[in-house]
Amino acid sequence: MSDHLLIGLAPTAPQGRELFFHSYDTWLDLSFVIIGVMLENERVDRQTSEGTKKLAEYLRTALKNGDAEAFFRKIAKESFTGRGCKKERDMYVENMCTRLEDFIEFLIHSGGMRSV
Repeated sequence: MSDHLLIGLAPTAPQGRELFFHSYDTWLDLSFVIIGVMLENERVDRQTSEGTKKLAEYLRTALKNGDAEAFFRKIAKESFTGRGCKKERDMYVENMCTRLEDFIEFLIHSGGMRSV
């Protein structure tokens, strides 16, 4: 596992300067939700403020309507198998929803973004 860093191109608030993922796996799981959301909506330019705000809007909808949580639950079910894994699955889902909320805030304030 390695880390992953996103940089805001024209941040409007501290939340938009950068977003660091300690695990590339976390970023990868988030990216699957992003791809799913993008397949259902118009394409956005992640290097513009308008594009990142639009993506944030799409992701917020997926979070509010339960689509993102359902996707994370599916991953958790496949990743944490066996008896007694419910707590781990629930913790994973909660963590991923929190990371998605962090990503949404980053997008709103980033002014565009790039990966480092």
